[in-house]
Amino acid sequence: MKSKKQHDYIKFFKPSMIVAFVLVIVSIVMLALLGFNKGFDFTGGTQLVVQFELTDLDIENQEDCETASAEIKTILREHSVTINSFQTQGDYGSKSFVITFQNSNEDDVNAIRVAINQKYNTSGEFADLVAHDNAEDIIGKPTDLTKQTTHIDGLIEQGTLLTTIAAVLFALAVLIVYACFRLTIAGALSMLFSTMLGVVISLCLVVLSRIQINTYIFATMGLVALTNIFASSDLLFTIKDLNKDKTYSDYTTYDLSNLAVSKTFRKNLIIYVMSFVLAILVGALSFTNVLHVALVAFAGLVVTFAVSTFITPALYALFNQKRVKYPVNSTQNNQDKNAEVIEIKE
Repeated sequence: MKSKKQHDYIKFFKPSMIVAFVLVIVSIVMLALLGFNKGFDFTGGTQLVVQFELTDLDIENQEDCETASAEIKTILREHSVTINSFQTQGDYGSKSFVITFQNSNEDDVNAIRVAINQKYNTSGEFADLVAHDNAEDIIGKPTDLTKQTTHIDGLIEQGTLLTTIAAVLFALAVLIVYACFRLTIAGALSMLFSTMLGVVISLCLVVLSRIQINTYIFATMGLVALTNIFASSDLLFTIKDLNKDKTYSDYTTYDLSNLAVSKTFRKNLIIYVMSFVLAILVGALSFTNVLHVALVAFAGLVVTFAVSTFITPALYALFNQKRVKYPVNSTQNNQDKNAEVIEIKE
């Protein structure tokens, strides 16, 4: 059916669904082979504590603190370690660096600990060990600068994922019931499928791009779902308003859906572009964990924009092929058509 508007967005429905199907299949294969790229919160790792009592550095001094921080980060990079967090903790006179990273291989961790001692440890005991070519024996001794280093298990319990999915599904169910009354069953189904598709495709992009996931993935996917719901409802309420307009009384649902996209496209494009730029800036100027959050948010925004433009209007037109017109509110005198009109002067 040919649309009355110049721009026909719904014609991209089938190509969009084909792309989505391919993404899902490829993602399932990659997920089966490699799984998600899980971060520290899922896998756990090592908490490295570096103390400075037996060194020539005073990390209470900002310059010494910055120097030591840069040097230790260099040591970790040389051992192919990606830092999860880097903090300064402790009271005055006993401050230390507390660093977490995923690698928990004992040999790798011990090599890092020895390297840090070689860089800073000024104790006589360590000097004697180095002289006898036994520097690695410093590990665990009282003069070891890294003696409080420990292994940390993953922070996310096994049932967390299932609990989160159940909560999201319950929230969607409640929302869809509400939408059935406000937007008809066709509108509710369109919102439901669009939201589910948006979340699934966003996760597919996370799998394919190997973005590292941590605890934030639950909140981020929740925001992706909410964004899809908002975008879908905005479009569907626009269709509802157009349906009440007598100007478009001869339009089919297909025509109204395309028209609604056209009327909201410019506003949505500006909002999404601003959001894209913000996500890129936050990611570029932040630490690794925040960068991953920004990348997932960026992927979610791209998917939401595509779904709300090409998928949601097509689904509504598909579910509501026979146009259901909403009642138009009007006031008229049903008592006496010949009643005298009385003009009230202010």
